[in-house]
Amino acid sequence: MSPAGVPVAPEGGLKAKISEMPWGARKALFSTVGSIWEAGATPQGVVRSLGEWVGKGFFIDGYVFRRFRDDVPSKPEFAEYM
Repeated sequence: MSPAGVPVAPEGGLKAKISEMPWGARKALFSTVGSIWEAGATPQGVVRSLGEWVGKGFFIDGYVFRRFRDDVPSKPEFAEYM
């Protein structure tokens, strides 16, 4: 256990677990996502790379307007900040 409370990575890592799964769409999906993650990409980076309309307009604006109450001031400015 690390000082931050994060456990040590298991032996073999993500690729070993994926190789034990049955072949199919799940294995292809997880190996692609695992490769992207190991290359240093993050979920936030993926959303940002999708572009202005999809990344900000669809995900971020939708999240802000659904997540926060209506009495929160400046929702559009908060979404822009995110």
